[in-house]
Amino acid sequence: MSDIDEIISNAADIASDMAIDEINRTTKEAHTYDKKPVNTGYYSHKFIDLNDKAKEVLAKVYLIRRDSYKKPEWADLYKDWMIATDRKYHNQGEGLKELKTMAVYYFEKIKQKQDSLVKKDTRMPGFNSLKDYAQHELRRRTDIEYDY
Repeated sequence: MSDIDEIISNAADIASDMAIDEINRTTKEAHTYDKKPVNTGYYSHKFIDLNDKAKEVLAKVYLIRRDSYKKPEWADLYKDWMIATDRKYHNQGEGLKELKTMAVYYFEKIKQKQDSLVKKDTRMPGFNSLKDYAQHELRRRTDIEYDY
């Protein structure tokens, strides 16, 4: 009986090793990424996997965004951008113009928090935002001593 138990034990060990190897192999295959940007139709998805170096380049571009393209800083920043993103965005759009657009979009839409993007609602005179108006309405309807 000990030989049969040993055979079963060895078979179980081999099967478990094969299962673990298969799981590791499929996991490694699942984490391979294409170098192309995510094209989901949303412009903000281009920024999902940017590294810190690419974000630094976007910050520098944002600071000089109003300067002429004839300045030598643009060439250096575009070179740094291609290196930081591994040429992922190189064949898209118009090069520098696309880089500048991405920098402005990143720092004016993504980097800022949603609360700072709340705009003044012109339909509600006397309130700076919908948030202020909602707070006013909530307090007006719940606080009997609130004088508006």
